[in-house]
Amino acid sequence: MRSALSSKLAEQKLTVVDEWTLETHKTKALRQTLTRLDGASRTILMVETMPADNLTKASRNLAGVKLVTTTMLQPYDLLRHDRLLLTRAAAEKLSRGLSSAKTKMVEIQPAPKTKDRAKD
Repeated sequence: MRSALSSKLAEQKLTVVDEWTLETHKTKALRQTLTRLDGASRTILMVETMPADNLTKASRNLAGVKLVTTTMLQPYDLLRHDRLLLTRAAAEKLSRGLSSAKTKMVEIQPAPKTKDRAKD
C-alpha cells in the first residue's frame, strides 16, 4: 500500500482536496468538478472517510470513477486508476494507519512439541 501511494505521489497523480461538498446527487456536477481538477485522467479513484449520500450517488454512474472509503482501499485499486483523489481527512487517516512508528514487533513463538502418535 505504501509503495502504491508513493508511486502516485512521485508521478504527481495524487491530489488532496479539503472535502467533497456536493449540493446535488447529479453526476453532471461531479463530472464538471473532476474535469476541472484533472481532465486528462481516464480513471479516477476517490477516497473518503465517510462519503456523503450525494457523493456516493453522483460517483456511481460515472465511467472510470470509483469511490471507496479508507478502510476499503486496496493496492489493486491504486494501481488500476490513473489519478488518486483524497480528502484531507482520508489522507490523514491513511497516514496514521500506514505509519511505521506505531508498528510494534510481535514475537513469534514456535508451536509446542507434541508426542508423535505414530510411535505408539
